[in-house]
Amino acid sequence: MNSSIPVICCTWVLVITFVILANIKTHNNKKSAAIISVIAILLTSILSVLYFICNIRCPQTSSEHFLVHGKRYVTLTQSPESCKSLGEFPKDGSPYDDNTVGLIHARMCLENLIILARKTGRTAILPPPWLYLSRWHNNGQYINDNVWWDRYYNLDELIETEDVAPKDLLIHDTKKQRGKILLECDYVEPDTSHKTIKKSPTQLITMHCYEGWGGNKENAGWTCGGTEFGGGIGHGWQRSLTDISFEPSNTVLETAAKIKNELGGEFVLVHVRRGDSLIIDSYWGIEQKDMHKITSSDYIATFLQEHNIDTNTSILIMTNESDINHFADLKNLYPKTKLESELVSLKDIIELQDNFLTYEIMRKVASQAKTRISTAPCYFDSKCEFALGENISTMITHESASGSR
Repeated sequence: MNSSIPVICCTWVLVITFVILANIKTHNNKKSAAIISVIAILLTSILSVLYFICNIRCPQTSSEHFLVHGKRYVTLTQSPESCKSLGEFPKDGSPYDDNTVGLIHARMCLENLIILARKTGRTAILPPPWLYLSRWHNNGQYINDNVWWDRYYNLDELIETEDVAPKDLLIHDTKKQRGKILLECDYVEPDTSHKTIKKSPTQLITMHCYEGWGGNKENAGWTCGGTEFGGGIGHGWQRSLTDISFEPSNTVLETAAKIKNELGGEFVLVHVRRGDSLIIDSYWGIEQKDMHKITSSDYIATFLQEHNIDTNTSILIMTNESDINHFADLKNLYPKTKLESELVSLKDIIELQDNFLTYEIMRKVASQAKTRISTAPCYFDSKCEFALGENISTMITHESASGSR
C-alpha cells in the first residue's frame, strides 16, 4: 500500500474533528463556522495532494530494500546494465529471455551462489525465480513476480543459518528495468575469484551473466559463477553440489504423497520430453527427427515391451506434451497408462500454471517408482534404469559431457 494513504486519512480525520468543534463553538455565528470549515478543507486538500505527489516522486525507502548494517551480501542477476549483449531496456518493461533456464540449472546456480557466500563471509540474496526460469519451459508464460524459491524448496534452515537472506529482501527490479539491482553494488564477472570477492569492502557484490546464451567466452556451458569450486554449471556437468541439499517444499512433499496413493502400488515412470525439444536442432545430441521418433506413442510402447515391462503394469507419463491423444497407441497396449495431466492429485497444482512446480513434484514421485525411464540423460535424483534415446548413437550422457569438459 502507498505510504501516503494512511497519512492522508489521518489528516482528514483531524480536519473533520476540527470542523465539528469549530461548528460547536460558533453555532451562534454560522458565517464564521462556514468560513472556518471551508478554509480547513481547502488547506487539507492542498496538503494531501502535495504529500501524495512528493511520496510518488521521492525514492522509496521501504524496509524490503534495506541491507543489514555490518553484513555483506552477494547475488546474481542478468540485465542490460550488467550484460551488454542484452541491449537496452525495452520501454514497456518487458522481461528478457536471454540466459533463462530450467529449474535444475537454476538450482545449481543457487547452490553455487550459496557456496560462494560461505567462502567469502557473505549472505546470498537469491535472484527471484522470474528472472532466471525460462518461459519456454512453462508453455510460454512467465513466472509471477510474487513467486519465490520456497514454492519449490524448503530453505528455512539456510535462512536460519544466514547462508541465504530472507525472501522479503527484494533488490531486483521487477518493473521498469527488470533485473536491475536497486541498491548500490559492484558488478563482477562470474569467474571472479572468491578470494577477490572476500577482500572487497563493498557491502553488495553482484555477479552478472556472460554475454549471450551459452556464451561464457570459451566454454559452451551456461555459467553463473563459482567456477573454482565445481560451478560453471553447464548442461550436464553436474546435477547438484554435495555441499548443499535443497530439500523439497511442503507442497512438493504433500502432493507427491497424494500421487503415490492415487497410483495405488508399483508403477513405472517414463519421462517424455517433447515441446521445445522438438523444435531445436538437437536435444542432448539427439537430432530433431530422432526426437520425434523416440517420443512417439508407438515407439514408447515398443520400448517398454523390449525392456520386459508387463502390459498390466501401471505406467505414469511425465511429459510437457499438451495433446493427451498423442499417447493413444501406448494406452491401447498399456491400459493402466496415466499422464501427469490426468492425475487428480495434480489438479490444483496445474491450475497455478507453473510447470517448474509440477516438474519438481514429479521428480519426487519418480524416486518412488519401480523403474525410471528418461528421454535422454536422467534428470531425477534417483538413478534412471533406461533412456528412450539410448539406441541413438549421438546421444550425450552425463559421463560423456563431464569427460569433454
